[in-house]
Amino acid sequence: MKYLADEMLGKLCKWLRFLGYDTEYFSGGTDAELLLKGRLEERMILTRDSRLFNDVKNKGNAVCFIKFDGLKEQLLQIKNEFNIKDLSGRFRRCSVCNKLLEEADREFVKKLVPPYILQTKDEFRYCSNCRKVYWKGSHSKHINEIIEEVFNE
Repeated sequence: MKYLADEMLGKLCKWLRFLGYDTEYFSGGTDAELLLKGRLEERMILTRDSRLFNDVKNKGNAVCFIKFDGLKEQLLQIKNEFNIKDLSGRFRRCSVCNKLLEEADREFVKKLVPPYILQTKDEFRYCSNCRKVYWKGSHSKHINEIIEEVFNE
């Protein structure tokens, strides 16, 4: 399943990327452009805008109205509505640009990460699109705790 999150759902978009789901973020365009992008890329449109939801639904696009403001509730809704069980893609996408991450060795990232991280971490992932480097740290531990809480309910 590929998703297209409207501008009201930036945080959810990032978290779906953490889970490994191909999720584009759409902001600054018109509703018609959002509909077209969703249709052309065969993406499920995610929105909190009830007017947009009804318009999209009536035009035959795949759309999901996100009912909740809170992130955990949003993730739980997505989990239940799309029967998400497979979390094996976790941390495989760039949370910034949505591209798939590549594994990188210490030599490759040595000028891209702080010295302490280079000395204390063994595994790195790299986004060749936005050049961001990822590693397992306290931030990923916190993300995993929230994912486990939501997906083990």
